[in-house]
Amino acid sequence: VAIQESVGLRDLGPIIVVDTVVGYGWMGILLFLAGYQQRFNRWVGADTSAMDRVDETLKQLDQTRRPLSIETGAIILGMGIAAAVLARVLGSGLPPLSIQGQTIISGGTWAVLIAVTAGLALSFTPMRKLEADGASRIGYVALYLLLTSIGAQGDLGAVAEAPFYLLAGVIWLSVHIALLFLAAKLLKAPLFFVATGSMANVGGAASAPIVAGVYHPAMAPVGLLMAVAGYVLGIYAALGCAAMLSVLAGG
Repeated sequence: VAIQESVGLRDLGPIIVVDTVVGYGWMGILLFLAGYQQRFNRWVGADTSAMDRVDETLKQLDQTRRPLSIETGAIILGMGIAAAVLARVLGSGLPPLSIQGQTIISGGTWAVLIAVTAGLALSFTPMRKLEADGASRIGYVALYLLLTSIGAQGDLGAVAEAPFYLLAGVIWLSVHIALLFLAAKLLKAPLFFVATGSMANVGGAASAPIVAGVYHPAMAPVGLLMAVAGYVLGIYAALGCAAMLSVLAGG
């Protein structure tokens, strides 16, 4: 959404459909590969001892979670809504950033950047303890509502009208997969990190924890963290890419 506003894209329909068909088709393959992770790890020579220790630690931490009470849930919801409204107000008050007449960062984009940066900053404060009360579970619900609202804009007929979008998605994913397995072989990375990192990049916070949970049930939070990192880096990288393309187009 932030990138859509920054580049002035009016119709997300074809892109949403391609993202769903290509991205979640790849997710199905990753889930299928979960049964072959031991064989894959032997093929790349991966050392999974550190991952096994993290898995055990997360299992112990998961036992310390407290049941979500109505009072705590209301506080978390209230803080989230207040933060969203504040980010929107601050974002609308900031001037748009333009390069050669092309708006790169609009008010809506500023709001997303403020919310993301504030969330990262608060994760280093005592407020991170709200996770024990189920803050991420409420965040999941909000995220699913957002994804549902975005997905509702999709139109399967839009792919037939713009088949090049689908072709571009297939080519993009093919390059992603080739580089992914090359890096896995060179770095001797376990299939868990390969699959979860890929889904964090292609799918996001809704699907990466699912993939991580299939490979290692206690490691679903790792998938969420990787997806959040992908969102943060992706927003800034996409804005930088838009700025470079704007300069090239102007030249």
